[in-house]
Amino acid sequence: MNWYSHTRRALALHAASGGGDALPPSVEAARTDPAVAALAGPAPETGTITERVLDTTGGALPVRVYEPFGRGRSGPLPAGIVYFHGGGFVVGGLDSHHAWVSALANATGRVVVAVDYRLAPEHPFPAAVHDAHTATWYVAAHARDMGLDPCRLVVAGDSAGANLAAGVAQRAVRAGLHLDHQVLVVPWLTPATGSTSRTTFADGYVLTDALLTWFLSHYATPEQYDDPLLSPGLVPPIAGLAPATILTAELDPLRDEGESYARRLRAAGVRVHLHRLTGAFHLFNLAGAAGGEVIDAAVGVIARSLPR
Repeated sequence: MNWYSHTRRALALHAASGGGDALPPSVEAARTDPAVAALAGPAPETGTITERVLDTTGGALPVRVYEPFGRGRSGPLPAGIVYFHGGGFVVGGLDSHHAWVSALANATGRVVVAVDYRLAPEHPFPAAVHDAHTATWYVAAHARDMGLDPCRLVVAGDSAGANLAAGVAQRAVRAGLHLDHQVLVVPWLTPATGSTSRTTFADGYVLTDALLTWFLSHYATPEQYDDPLLSPGLVPPIAGLAPATILTAELDPLRDEGESYARRLRAAGVRVHLHRLTGAFHLFNLAGAAGGEVIDAAVGVIARSLPR
């Protein structure tokens, strides 16, 4: 299937709410942008949703735990997904991604632990990276206490959150932490590196090339751009990485780097499921108000790719 009509509806909703390609006048304006908020649709019904705080060695870290709809308490421990939201390391949070994460929990039948990591510019690089690593290691160490199977842990994220998930997966290999899978949705893996899609879709699809640069300027300094913790897409492929599912969107400036990373992982012997959503744009997973069909299709792809 293709999702051009969904993208047209989403762009129309964005424009009708005052959205355009102009950069936000401030961080606060970006975080409260009504045009992006207008894209959100209703969240699907889920099972129990619990707010909790992880008492980690790095400090208190808020998370939201989603149990899939209809999951009983008996039987084997469920698999878990540690999830990092997108937003350019500057915007977004548990609420902005609530509907998407709810759909992900339901489709996969897994418990999702969504992490409320620190944002820039108040907390610049590498604060978000440290929070992502800390949260994953905490969940792995306390999985049974959280009612999760410690042998079936997945890391996942979208956009900037996929950057964090990819970095966690790389570190896990070096640290000997077993991960069942990694899921990277429209990933931003090489923040300071250009590509053909960055030029082709530089404007007109909500996430612009200029906006990517604006996000990066609030998160890191030019001297940090080549740091592997900032740019996991530049890290030489590591043998033994967790199998990956990578979803890209055709009309996304970040499309090429996600697909390039998939090819590099395959060349290193990593099992990769790459799926391009034809006609979709970068924010498809947050645009439920334009119709939920593409979201259902995306979480279905993820669900089918995960180990049983």
